[in-house]
Amino acid sequence: MGKQQSKTQEVIIAQNGAGNSAGAEQMLQHTSVISYMLITIAVILIIGGAIWLLRYYRKCHGKWIERGVRDFDLRRSMSLFRRQQREANFAASTGTSPVFDSRHA
Repeated sequence: MGKQQSKTQEVIIAQNGAGNSAGAEQMLQHTSVISYMLITIAVILIIGGAIWLLRYYRKCHGKWIERGVRDFDLRRSMSLFRRQQREANFAASTGTSPVFDSRHA
């Protein structure tokens, strides 16, 4: 068979007179652009997260207030109902008519 031949390739890097400073400047510019993009993306995500948290808080707080008002109204109406029942039971046991004043209405 034939003998194997290997070819070597040369890589030529373009350099200016001061060394490879053109590549370093481009790399520095490239990293600064990437860092600005990452900062912009982070700020957008932080603002979006803050808006989401505010909406979530307002939704949960509204439900909490609504539940508190509903429970308060329910307790007040049940208290009034029990008071009227007690007065009616007392009136029935004593043989008098129940008296409901305007406070209970």
